[in-house]
Amino acid sequence: KTSQLDEMLKRVPLVSVDPDGTIKVKGSSDFKIYKNGRPNNSFTRNAKDIFKSIPASMIKKIEVITDPGACEDAEGTSAILNIVTIENTVVKSVMGSVGLSYRTPGYPAPNLWLTSQINKVAFSIYAGGHVLAGKENRGRSESLTHYEDSGNEMKSSDNSDGNGYISFFGTEHSSELDSLNLFTAEFGGYIYDIRNRSHGQTVMTDAEGRLIYSYNSVTHTSPNRYFDLNGGFNYQHSTRRKGENLIFSYRLSTTD
Repeated sequence: KTSQLDEMLKRVPLVSVDPDGTIKVKGSSDFKIYKNGRPNNSFTRNAKDIFKSIPASMIKKIEVITDPGACEDAEGTSAILNIVTIENTVVKSVMGSVGLSYRTPGYPAPNLWLTSQINKVAFSIYAGGHVLAGKENRGRSESLTHYEDSGNEMKSSDNSDGNGYISFFGTEHSSELDSLNLFTAEFGGYIYDIRNRSHGQTVMTDAEGRLIYSYNSVTHTSPNRYFDLNGGFNYQHSTRRKGENLIFSYRLSTTD
């Protein structure tokens, strides 16, 4: 009852979670994640972050599909992880969780999950993210080039870092119009923006160690941005026949 979804995945057969949070199915990260039987791009690409904000108590079951069929095989997908949430949960008040994780070096990463129900209308939201500090993306490189003909040597060094942010969000809504008609909607996304810069120095000397030339350089790269959005609207009508439903759905999935 106190665990999050990322913790529960460690108990699922054929699924492993690396110390950094990377999820693998049968030892491979080449798989898709579905939610309630439908593809969810945000989950697939960003499960390591999003699953920290979803309580395991809201999950009915986790299905590992190792033979996804010809359609998925054609896209190079070897497995599917289907996250099935609990249906028909009645919450008369607001229930949720707030989390804060921290990993050095860096800044605290908050996450939030809330759900509630008013009469026959139920909804839930989740969100989270963190700021990327320059010290999290710090790097250094050095090189030495020796020219045999002249004896000259060129030494180069470069120090780089970057900062930015990562955030994710999502919401679900269901409204029972009457005993035969149900409307549901879901919407979610993931975004990051990272900016890199570097400071370098190059020095050329002759065979005697005398300076030929030197220069410093400062480089700023254009922001590296990514954004994906997915969601859907579903209308379900139950007929008079037991177990027979008519479902009309519109799905949206886009990546920028």
